[in-house]
Amino acid sequence: MQGIKIILLFIALMLTGSNMIYAQEDTALNSALEKIIQASLTGNNQEIMRYTAPRLIKALGGEESALKLFNETLASRKDNDTTRIDTVINYNKMDPIQLGSIYFKFIPQLIVMSIPDKEKKMIAVTNIMAIKEDENSNWKFIDTNNIGDEELDIILPEFKDKIKIPRATSEPIIIHKNEVSETVQNLLEIIDEAVKGEAKKSVSFQ
Repeated sequence: MQGIKIILLFIALMLTGSNMIYAQEDTALNSALEKIIQASLTGNNQEIMRYTAPRLIKALGGEESALKLFNETLASRKDNDTTRIDTVINYNKMDPIQLGSIYFKFIPQLIVMSIPDKEKKMIAVTNIMAIKEDENSNWKFIDTNNIGDEELDIILPEFKDKIKIPRATSEPIIIHKNEVSETVQNLLEIIDEAVKGEAKKSVSFQ
């Protein structure tokens, strides 16, 4: 539990800054986020492609190559994965950052999974990057957690030496199924308190 708390705190601190205070409701982002998560849960790779950032698809060799990779990854998970995702909880409370014409934000996620032991659940922490190329573009997403630094420099050259991308590297935790709600709430509070503290600091030093 301590490890996952530390990485959540790290992600929260990485996400905060002078231009990242609590966000107004962004219905377009919320809708796109809900759709890509639902597509991931149901294995709808065509829909995942629709909401994946074009710059990532380009780096994967284009739409045909990217879809083939997504399909292979899904097939491998079905064959080898003993877990099943029950729900994904997003911490989506902060404003996007602007970098040139690009708007982006990192959204921490708690992923609750079923495992072979039916009395227990697994909780993993990750984050997804939401990005749009300019003010008039639609929100798209990049899962940065499984992309190496060199590849990220190719996909996001504007970020190199300017934006440190948070990574979720802690091991998942396994808890009794009756403790899921309390544990999720505790983990979200860790992020919330860190964000509030950093937001206050940024305001006080402006």
